[in-house]
Amino acid sequence: MKKTERDLMIENIKRVRAILSEGPNKRLQPSNDKGSRIMQAIDNNVDLVDVRKMKKRGEFNSDEVKSRIESAGPVIKNGIKSALKFNYKLHPEIPDNPTSYHRDYYRFKTKSDMQKALDKTMVGLKELDKLVDAAMNKPSAASLQRVGDFWSEMNRDAGSSGYLVSQIINSGKKLSSFIA
Repeated sequence: MKKTERDLMIENIKRVRAILSEGPNKRLQPSNDKGSRIMQAIDNNVDLVDVRKMKKRGEFNSDEVKSRIESAGPVIKNGIKSALKFNYKLHPEIPDNPTSYHRDYYRFKTKSDMQKALDKTMVGLKELDKLVDAAMNKPSAASLQRVGDFWSEMNRDAGSSGYLVSQIINSGKKLSSFIA
C-alpha cells in the first residue's frame, strides 16, 4: 500500500518530536533547587525596595522608603550571604560546546564563557551587598534606586557578557539547568 503525502508528513513530525524530546535537547535538572530558591528570594525582596516598581504600584512616599529598607534590607543581605556561601558550579553534563547540547545555551560559545559569566555573577553579588549596606546605613530613594537598577542589570539577559542570575532562577524549571 502506498503512503499518502499526509502519512509521510505525520511520520516526519513524529520523528522530529522524538529527536527533540531526547538527545541534545534533553533538559538538565539541578541536583537540588536550593541555589535557584536563594536567587529567587533575593529577586523577590529587591522588588520590594525598587523605587521604580514602588512608583508603578502607587506605593511610593518618603516614609515608605525607610520602612521598606528596614524590613527587606536584612533579608536581602542574608540572601546575598547565602548565595555567596552556596557553591554555584556549572552543571557537569554541559559539554565544551554548549550550543550543540541544548538551545537554552545559545548565548555561550564555550563552557569557559559560561564559567566567566558565573564568576561575574558572584562578583556582582558582592557589589550588590555593598549597595544594600549603603542603602541600609543611609536610606533614601536614590540609594534604593541604585539597588534596584543594579539588580535589574544583573537579572537582564545580556548574553555571554552578562550575569547568570535569571538563568539560575529558572534552572530546571523554564530552562535547562545551568547549575549543578
